[in-house]
Amino acid sequence: MTRYYNGTSWQEASVRYWNGTTWGIAPVMRWNGTAWVSVINNVQDISLEAGRQEYGSDYGFLTSAPSGGSLISMWTRIPDPGAAPWSRGNMDVHTLFGADWYFRCLVGNSNSAGALNANSMLFARSDNTWIGDYSYYSDNGWTEDQVKGWIWAAWQVIIGASSIIIRQWLKVGESGSVFAAGESEITFTDARAVLVANGWSQAAADAWIPGQPNRFHIGGDNGYICHARVQAISTTPTLSALDAISNLNSSDSTAWGDYRFGWVDGAADLSDRSGNNRNLSTGGTLYQGLTGPVL
Repeated sequence: MTRYYNGTSWQEASVRYWNGTTWGIAPVMRWNGTAWVSVINNVQDISLEAGRQEYGSDYGFLTSAPSGGSLISMWTRIPDPGAAPWSRGNMDVHTLFGADWYFRCLVGNSNSAGALNANSMLFARSDNTWIGDYSYYSDNGWTEDQVKGWIWAAWQVIIGASSIIIRQWLKVGESGSVFAAGESEITFTDARAVLVANGWSQAAADAWIPGQPNRFHIGGDNGYICHARVQAISTTPTLSALDAISNLNSSDSTAWGDYRFGWVDGAADLSDRSGNNRNLSTGGTLYQGLTGPVL
């Protein structure tokens, strides 16, 4: 396929033909794993590099988040791991916070043999006590190019009256399909037992009552991210709805917050394209990243 850069993003060049009366646009097609689809009007933004400074603040953040259920997704890519054989650990790409808890959401744990792992980790916020790993996914059936390439990831967190539900989905490559990649339910009772086992008093553990989210980060560990989206939703989204989200290549007014999270006109674009004015901030620096996925 033929692309050109319009000063902001990569666009597909139209292929034109004369039909005897007028000029038409010939369909440029690609295989999406199920069927041939047109790639006319696809775009390819420039991603942002997050987390260059280890344990720094090279991420985007907002000091609010949806209540009742949040679905946060983004395209991710690990830094070049070099020649095979190689192996690397987790890449923290998203963190969701409540008053006394936070979830770290991780992808990128992979190797040159085609292994891919993703999961979430729950902590008590007051002293960073680790409660457990959840929504765990592990598969050795991918290729090196796939695990080194663009991977779309989404996490849904629902804070209930007595438990927390976290769901995770992945899509490996632009032409892949979204699939469920782990779901966990953590009861407050079980979480409090872990806190006590880690040195909390029973009274302090009993007082640990997770409230609704109040902050989120996009980015964390060093890697590339683009096209982040936040949705307020408490029901389980369908795979087709998630696939549509993963393929979005323009602003989405139905989102709670929609972010290009890309490099535009020489700077990081952290603006909210949904029209809700929930722009991200950063306490560090986000750098020009790699050319993003073709969407």
